[in-house]
Amino acid sequence: MRVSKTSHQPLRRISALHRFYRGTGLFLWQLNSGKSAIELTSVADPWRGQSVKGATILQAAESSDFDSMSEEFACFDWIRDVQEYGGSNARIFVRTQLSRWMTRHSKWSERYWRPDIMARRISSLLFCYGWYGASASEEFQTHLAQFIAPQVRCLALDWQRLRRTEDKIICLSALILAQAMLGLSSSDKNQKRDVNALFALLMPLLNSQVNDDGGHKSRQPETHIRLLKRLVECRIALSHANMQARPDLDDLIQKMASATKIWRRSDGRFSHFNHAGGMSGAEIDQVLSMCVSKGRIPQYLNQTGFARLSAARTVAIIDTGAETLASDVINPAGRFGFELYVGSTPLIVNSGQYSPNESLTQALRQTVAHSALTLDNHDSDAITSAERTLTRACQVGAAEGGQLFEATHEGYLKSHGILHTRQIFLNKSGKDIRGRDKISYTGAPGEIPRQLIIRFHLHPRVTAAQTATGQIILKVPKSSTSWHFKCRGATGALEPSLYLDTGRRAHCQQIVLSTGVTNIQTVGDAVVSWAFQNRKIT
Repeated sequence: MRVSKTSHQPLRRISALHRFYRGTGLFLWQLNSGKSAIELTSVADPWRGQSVKGATILQAAESSDFDSMSEEFACFDWIRDVQEYGGSNARIFVRTQLSRWMTRHSKWSERYWRPDIMARRISSLLFCYGWYGASASEEFQTHLAQFIAPQVRCLALDWQRLRRTEDKIICLSALILAQAMLGLSSSDKNQKRDVNALFALLMPLLNSQVNDDGGHKSRQPETHIRLLKRLVECRIALSHANMQARPDLDDLIQKMASATKIWRRSDGRFSHFNHAGGMSGAEIDQVLSMCVSKGRIPQYLNQTGFARLSAARTVAIIDTGAETLASDVINPAGRFGFELYVGSTPLIVNSGQYSPNESLTQALRQTVAHSALTLDNHDSDAITSAERTLTRACQVGAAEGGQLFEATHEGYLKSHGILHTRQIFLNKSGKDIRGRDKISYTGAPGEIPRQLIIRFHLHPRVTAAQTATGQIILKVPKSSTSWHFKCRGATGALEPSLYLDTGRRAHCQQIVLSTGVTNIQTVGDAVVSWAFQNRKIT
């Protein structure tokens, strides 16, 4: 269980004198000067771990691969995986590891008492307590309570030192849980006061991270779902403390739960937008089930910048782009890229997510790694700065015979003086998807492009062959139908591509359309039309 060093600087630094003081017994005495008797209580853990990971952890504990000194271990999220694996030996293992860790790290340290790590550790230990701790000896329970309480008080001092809003939210949600479960306040009245005070700090931070349409401002589906999990945990804490529900919290949970659905594929996982796709469908289901979200799947998140067309068993999910993002987020350049699914089978995809290989990660961020249009393989959005591309007049909705997406972006306006407009139409049967890409010269100065290139990356399960007439036929295993691709205004070809899924690289194919556009400043525009049509195999 190893983890790489954090790439960002998560904390504002403290002085050398302050660090020295915290390493002394005086600081620990200060943290322990509150309520003396802390009673641990059990609450139903809303989240399940992964049994396979739990087995791996138990096996690693018998070898040199087990790293109990890593930051990831110190968060204790892994307890859920061991819990899911189950058995009395697993419970004893957790108690043993926790007892050793508490003995080694009972005093403040800059690494292991870092606020974001402490917050995750406190939440994991409290939510999982009913499994590993409630039946343990009184001595273990007392030791655990005496271990957690000073960390909660230290977290209350340090959470504001964190730089990222996401980390601050994790800390405040952990503090709310601790106040609700540990009874750190001197009375029930003070407990409710303290919890409400923490919510007064938390809600403005939450609202700063979520658009009015319910999507996270980072536009990253997995960042979105992590935040939603924290909100659910806060609601559970309120219920455990017998406090009234908060309408503002409930409304935010419902908005975010509804927005979550726009990114989901037919198999329940997230589409490959903005590094998403690694989270299992079961984990996403857990979160949505705790939200009790019954609303319809949204067709368009205008602020977050995603659209969804669906008919019969066919779904197209499109990155429409957004004008505003979280200030510290730079996403891949996938504007107007889309993924297409037929039932549980991905047909058209984007290339992937993060990779341990940084150069591969950079490549996957480029527009060419998405099912999108490029000019001379230039990116449609900046991926090395926070410069924003503007999407104009995006429209999503019903059209004659089906559903239509249409929008224009300025990604090539500054560099080439060109606007790009994409239309995608899905008919009612879900068997006919037609697209139209148009570039228009505005008269603004800029580089003259040589080629307009449109890519459609095919999922590894899809095989493709090109006929003598130029038509491309796509075949999905065990399907009685095939998809026929044709285009007008460009030359089509099949080329090799790469697909990254849950860290695994797979070879696949891509359809590449290209046409020369060196005369764009003279003719004014260029149009490429294309279509995917489903037919029975004869």
